[in-house]
Amino acid sequence: MAKLLSGRDAEWKRWLGPGTPEPAPTACIVVDDQVVGWVDAGTDQSWLQSDEVNIGYNVFPEHRRRGYARRGVQLLLGQLRDEGAVARAYLVIETENAASLAVAAAISAVPVEPRAELERPNRWFQIDLRATKCQVG
Repeated sequence: MAKLLSGRDAEWKRWLGPGTPEPAPTACIVVDDQVVGWVDAGTDQSWLQSDEVNIGYNVFPEHRRRGYARRGVQLLLGQLRDEGAVARAYLVIETENAASLAVAAAISAVPVEPRAELERPNRWFQIDLRATKCQVG
């Protein structure tokens, strides 16, 4: 847990807020036996249906811009697809977060209309995990 907390910086706080004192992501992104970030399939947003998740992720500052977020999200989506309980995954990305918008494009996430009012401008993306054509692996 200490590694997850130490990976928080100003950019992390800008996009993700203060966070919890005890983070519990779905999985850690590990490269060469080193934790470089995390991915999460959240289910606690009120706008989600029972077969949907909100994807979150963070790559620690010294490891950013190397494709780890994209690959971590792809692997998480693949796992969710294989397990079969999740139909759709969403990414809700602030309009100024160019790096995360690039991740959404790289995994072929489809832009959709917002499902909730949030305090800052966001773009919403959906990944249909039950579709036969899905770039998640």
